[in-house]
Amino acid sequence: MEHDCCKQKHESIGKQKNEKTNTKNMMNYVVVGVLALLLIFSIVQAVQLGNVSESISGGAVSSVSTQTSTSSPQTKSTPQTSAPTMVGGC
Repeated sequence: MEHDCCKQKHESIGKQKNEKTNTKNMMNYVVVGVLALLLIFSIVQAVQLGNVSESISGGAVSSVSTQTSTSSPQTKSTPQTSAPTMVGGC
């Protein structure tokens, strides 16, 4: 026959184990949820990247050049005859 104090100890140990397993289960759910969100975001970005690359290869994207008109005549600049061989550095 067990004493009442022994029964209470066993019950409290069982409750602690249940609380620990509940906490572990909650952490597992949180990790799975975060991984699912990351997977969804990566799929959406992959689809968006595919759409952008299709529109670029299809010629939907074009560069636009703007010209400003001035009243003074424009002069062409001549390239330098001796360009520097090293820019920056020590």
